Amino acid sequence: MEIEIYLDMEEAAPEDYPVIKQRLMEWYKEGAEIRYDKICFGQITELDKPFSYRVDLSNVDPIDAIRELHASIYRFGAKVYIYFVPL
Repeated sequence: MEIEIYLDMEEAAPEDYPVIKQRLMEWYKEGAEIRYDKICFGQITELDKPFSYRVDLSNVDPIDAIRELHASIYRFGAKVYIYFVPL
């Protein structure tokens, strides 16, 4: 399953933008880490629109993945919008 992630940075402070992007990449790397008996993310692609990404969740539970992403960046004022990419 692929999703598109759009981060609304309107309420985030500009000095927090690098931290938010770093947290997003840490979330992805943790999900993509290959370990025994673990389902991993596929690839991530940065889209043309600023703060927008396409992520292949593979067979990872999308609700858990989205919940973990939200938990890692919400305190910085970023809102996460998720769109499910049709097959």
